[in-house]
Amino acid sequence: MLTPRMVYAEVDMTIHPEVEGVTIDNLQQAQENMTNIAGNASLVTDKAWTDQRADNIKDITDYMPGVIDQPRDGAESNRLSIRGSGLANIFQGRGLLVLQDGIPINMADGEFEFPAIDPWLIRYAEVFPGANALEYGGSTLGGAINFITPTGATEPGYGVRFEGGSFDTLHGQLAYGQHGEATDIYATASGFLQDGYRQQNEQQTGRLNANWGWQPNSHFINRVYLNHTLSDAEIPGAISLTALHSDPQQANAANDSNNYQRNLNITRIADKSAWADGANRVDTTIFYTYRTLDNPVTTYEFQHNNDTGLRVKYTHQDNDNRKWLIGFNTYYGHADESRYVNLDGYPGNAILDRNLYASTNELYGQVEQRLIGQLSGIVGVQGAYDMRNIDQSFPMIAVQDKYYAGLSPKIGLRYNVDDITQIYGNVSRSFEPPTWSELSGGNNPGFHSLNAQTATTFEIGSRGQWNTINWQAAYYHSWLHDEFVNYQFSNGSTNTINAARSMHDGIELGMGGDIQQNIWLERDALVARAAYTFSHFNLDHDPLYGNNTLPGVPEHYLRAELLYRHPSHLSFGPNVEVSPQPSPVDLTNTLYAPAYALLGARAFWESDDQKFGFYVEGRNLLDSHYVATYNVVPNASGVDGNYFYPGEGRALYVGFHYRY
Repeated sequence: MLTPRMVYAEVDMTIHPEVEGVTIDNLQQAQENMTNIAGNASLVTDKAWTDQRADNIKDITDYMPGVIDQPRDGAESNRLSIRGSGLANIFQGRGLLVLQDGIPINMADGEFEFPAIDPWLIRYAEVFPGANALEYGGSTLGGAINFITPTGATEPGYGVRFEGGSFDTLHGQLAYGQHGEATDIYATASGFLQDGYRQQNEQQTGRLNANWGWQPNSHFINRVYLNHTLSDAEIPGAISLTALHSDPQQANAANDSNNYQRNLNITRIADKSAWADGANRVDTTIFYTYRTLDNPVTTYEFQHNNDTGLRVKYTHQDNDNRKWLIGFNTYYGHADESRYVNLDGYPGNAILDRNLYASTNELYGQVEQRLIGQLSGIVGVQGAYDMRNIDQSFPMIAVQDKYYAGLSPKIGLRYNVDDITQIYGNVSRSFEPPTWSELSGGNNPGFHSLNAQTATTFEIGSRGQWNTINWQAAYYHSWLHDEFVNYQFSNGSTNTINAARSMHDGIELGMGGDIQQNIWLERDALVARAAYTFSHFNLDHDPLYGNNTLPGVPEHYLRAELLYRHPSHLSFGPNVEVSPQPSPVDLTNTLYAPAYALLGARAFWESDDQKFGFYVEGRNLLDSHYVATYNVVPNASGVDGNYFYPGEGRALYVGFHYRY
């Protein structure tokens, strides 16, 4: 976890160092924005994951308090949740606005694919839980994550990075950046391969990313982005606790015999521009994404998606005392989907055909005002109008049109105790319509009828610095209506439906920095970082399940590391990941995933000019058998079943990076 004051100093993101004026994705500005938020937020630079294995989003977000990221099938399949978002999702993410360079990777219905994000491409990442994401137009309970990538101005020259390790893992990247007086270009190619810890767990991903920037003067800047991801991944699936303790490397028998896979092809083109003159600034983004899914699982699914979007934001900064903004986002998506019988990994007879349509439209505004002394207030509101349409043509003709409208206000206060300490509080509403997968019948013809999920959230917290230790702390409580959960009907069938009422309670704590300097030598130090997340989510007087705990994420989750830093730039030390108590798997709270504690360690060295670095990392050094995550089910009746995803066993990774 890195609070704004812990971010490593980096180059300003202007196109050319001598050109001053408007910028896009400016790290220094991002740091300042963090201190203006009347709520919890985190910012971390690539210094946090350059000297360790970083093969998925979990490796980036591990030390960000409030973020729970659990690997499901190895490197690039996760359950990513903030404040209880996306608890029941199996493959895709939902409940968060996920952006790369301020451009959504979400499809128009709200879901997103994890392989679209290249961890080695990210320069810094911002996390805005809940309504703290309003400046990006986010209105979901979980909030937003924004991943910022390099440009030819921030990383000129050549770059090479390579990693190899356990489970036949190979990961490599080549990059090149160049800038001139008014233009710059950056391009990178990366590849990832692994046989995987388990059977039926092979993965391979290739990525190409490029951007070109043009800044003719100090008032205007434009940048064009091209991103392409090709990902093929076998799916080992969930197994029982008994099987996991006996042999965690085995695959689910059905997954193995039917060759379950999730194969993606994603291409995105985007253009961002910014114009600024004095106190006024206009940011505009337009993008198009094409996605194909080839997905033999319980059925054989093909899907083709086309998504387009436009984002416009006007900002007026009077002075240090007042800032206001207004923005508009509109997204439109279309997918055609066909499902067939899965015959050992090949399509058989047709099951269904349908077309899916979605539009999301958001208008939002926010005002930040210095009230008196060091007390500032923030008021904001977002209005949303969304459409979801399912047009089924086989085996029967049927159409469902659903429209959702919501208003999400927010009010907050921030008080600067001194130059480095703040306290804050806010109250907000959130609004979240269902996705296609929640509204459709899945592998079965037909539709589900769902309301939008809404919530009222109260949050208080503080951030600051004590000596050389930076810290942040937040508590939130959310009252939800119509939360999306897996539920059981009287006939035993299950679907995603709305729970009438539920509540989410959480605590988010983070710290990092030098806890002791000049211990044995001048300029040596003990360096610590830690993130603790408490998540208690429960139903509220539900007719069937009362006040039972909602399954999905561990109630307590701790990630911590302690390093010794030598003046020669060599650092080494242990780290832990702890989920200290069992987590319910079902709504009836009759079956639990066991607690676990993992021990890891790493050592790394970087040259004086930071151009060359080398690292060695060990994970799960005690080779513990543990449950990384699990499928959420309505009622397990206390009986063990194929719900659990084993975490990876003992592993060793070695890597280096070189820039010139």
